[in-house]
Amino acid sequence: MSLSAQIRMALRRGAAEASQYTGLTAQIALRSSPSWKILMYHRITTPQEAGYVLQPGMYVRPKTFERHAAFLAQSHNVVALDELVEMISSGEPVPSRTVALTFDDGWLDNYTHAFPVLRKHKLPATVFLATAFVGSSETLWTDQVARALDLLRKDGEVVRFSQDIKDHENMPSLVVSPINRLVDRPSNQAVGQSVQEVISALQSIAPQQRKETIAALIKLAERRVDLNTERSFINWDEAREMAAEGIRFGCHTHNHLRLTELSSEDMLEEVEFSKQKILSQELKPSKVFCYPEGAWNVETQRVLASDGWKFALGVGKQADLSAEPKLLPRVGIHDDITQTPGMLNFRIWVY
Repeated sequence: MSLSAQIRMALRRGAAEASQYTGLTAQIALRSSPSWKILMYHRITTPQEAGYVLQPGMYVRPKTFERHAAFLAQSHNVVALDELVEMISSGEPVPSRTVALTFDDGWLDNYTHAFPVLRKHKLPATVFLATAFVGSSETLWTDQVARALDLLRKDGEVVRFSQDIKDHENMPSLVVSPINRLVDRPSNQAVGQSVQEVISALQSIAPQQRKETIAALIKLAERRVDLNTERSFINWDEAREMAAEGIRFGCHTHNHLRLTELSSEDMLEEVEFSKQKILSQELKPSKVFCYPEGAWNVETQRVLASDGWKFALGVGKQADLSAEPKLLPRVGIHDDITQTPGMLNFRIWVY
């Protein structure tokens, strides 16, 4: 971590703990409008367990999550997401300090690490499944890229790899630059930043070019590193076990594709196939849809509304309850900025 990043983190921690100690965060939470928050988790794991450097915003360590759960169970009104949207729909007042927990994608660690903690503290949650990945050792393209880059770095190959990237025909310069920076960043924190830069660069280019670039990155990596992994996502038996203990499952499309990059027909197929797959496994899907990568536009909203959806989740902080479906905001929960109850409380209600 760079010195400036260390200073920013220290300042954030200090502000969070001071706000918690003085009761300022609690006062802000009581006056918050709306009086509720939806928390967005992805993975409950560590980079060491995952086997590669993870994007900073994509995981919370198991010990951190245990602290989160204990704190929320004691100090907040934790409700199921569908219960929250029922209150919002009916106009019923939502109690202050109300939160709903959500997990995106359906990672296996949601079952192995999050589920026992949720059950211990009797906390409801909703897991949004990308149904093509259920029970699979396949993984999302973002993690394929992260794993390839990190394993190459550990194997001492990233310098030659970066030269291959430079020499590769049609490799976007937006991708080449952050890979070059990866060579000079020895710490896991700094490498995580480089990986995030590569992924952000890939997200900013056209879909077909992104697909071709990712394929090229993986092919170059596979010349040197075995990218095969163990199972990455929960299976349907595990989902049913979780559902029996109060965990709800929701639609996150089938193939975890950005709906904004699809035709209207393909959007509808992705959404409907996901919903029907969940229903076929004797699970009752949440009434709330979750946009992959938080990507939505006017047309995605129109398609969802035509399919009967009343609520949708993005990744922004502002609600739009006049939209159809209603767009609900979420607070992204990251390990590095929520390691203590004070920091978590600050993240939820202040910043």
